[in-house]
Amino acid sequence: LRANGYWTAPVAHEQSRARLRRVRRKSQFSNETRALVFSKIGVEWAPEQVSGWLKNSQGTAIAAKTIYRWIKKDRKEGGELYRHLRQARKRRRKAYRSKDSRGKLAGKRHISTRPKESEQRLTYGHFEIDLVLGKVTKYCALTLVDRKTRYSIVRKLMNKTMEEVNRVLIPLIWEFGIKSLTADNGCEFHGYKDVERETTVRWYFATPHRSVNNYLC
Repeated sequence: LRANGYWTAPVAHEQSRARLRRVRRKSQFSNETRALVFSKIGVEWAPEQVSGWLKNSQGTAIAAKTIYRWIKKDRKEGGELYRHLRQARKRRRKAYRSKDSRGKLAGKRHISTRPKESEQRLTYGHFEIDLVLGKVTKYCALTLVDRKTRYSIVRKLMNKTMEEVNRVLIPLIWEFGIKSLTADNGCEFHGYKDVERETTVRWYFATPHRSVNNYLC
């Protein structure tokens, strides 16, 4: 590249940027693919999770950075997708000092009301339930630990939605004779009333911002 007969870095840089703009003018991804990505973001999937899921299950390679760029563009256009990002939720609570609504669902039984058999570890059947998330993967694991015997159950989930949690959990309740469950306040457990209606189990929840493990003795 030459300007006035000489090669210059600014001219080369500007022409390179122009080429990139021309390439990006037309996206290689269809509207259907974008809609699929946005639907996953809408149910609290991280861009890294969506990227990995698309590659493994759909054979589509979309970098997490690309998804973040789409979300940023959606926000500039007045969209709400950015509100589903974990970092965005944390920043919003800190900046505005708003009360955390995480886990606030009517009818929850507090952990302090657990029956004596559960609180003092007198009988089998009172389990603590939690989710373990994989790093940059679509999968996560549902874990259940009996308070008395420490017997542990681990099952793989396809995602961390309450529908997926309930789908896997309900058969386990009948199979292992689970009488009660103690959980933290994650939204993945907000379908607990449906579980109680279909089984004989009763749920108890930790104080917000405290995990179930804080109560172990």
